[in-house]
Amino acid sequence: RGFKVSGFQLEQVTSNAPTELIDATGSGGAVSATHGPRVPMILAEPSATNLVPSKVFTAEGTTTIASGFLAPDGSMDAYEVSNILNQTGETAACEIATVSGSTEYTGSIYFKGTAGEVASFFTKRTTGATYAGSSIISVELTGSWQRITGLTFTTAADNTQAKIFVYKNGTTTTADTIQVWGAQLEAGSVATSYIPTS
Repeated sequence: RGFKVSGFQLEQVTSNAPTELIDATGSGGAVSATHGPRVPMILAEPSATNLVPSKVFTAEGTTTIASGFLAPDGSMDAYEVSNILNQTGETAACEIATVSGSTEYTGSIYFKGTAGEVASFFTKRTTGATYAGSSIISVELTGSWQRITGLTFTTAADNTQAKIFVYKNGTTTTADTIQVWGAQLEAGSVATSYIPTS
């Protein structure tokens, strides 16, 4: 005919199991720091610096480039690279990043293009007699902004500068026009969240 209840608790969880009771008496329901791991979407990343000095991209060879396109962050500073298929190899690049020799770096870049087409990217040194660069990565476009993060390489001892390139990878690359934004080159093997430049 009756029963007693206590400890009502409503919480957001990432699994089917609730956590232990959080005593709300005297604290207005505040949760101490020891319960931090339950909070969804906490991002923990290593400290990093984006070595690419600005958002500017330049064309290579016969490729054309235009600025003023809608970027993932809502600004109008994305670039559109066109005439990719008429170029051989490197078609566009971010500004020069200053790097140190014999050091691991990871490049990342946002890009957007016609769904079903394929665009290619890589990172390499731009100074020094000894070549060093990442693998060329080709990605199928979705029609929305995407980010590639695996452009990792280790510089040679005499390398002092590097860039992230849009690349025509033979017949694998089928996208003639893409938009690019947010080039990032940072020390280490992990691409962190985008770090705005100037």
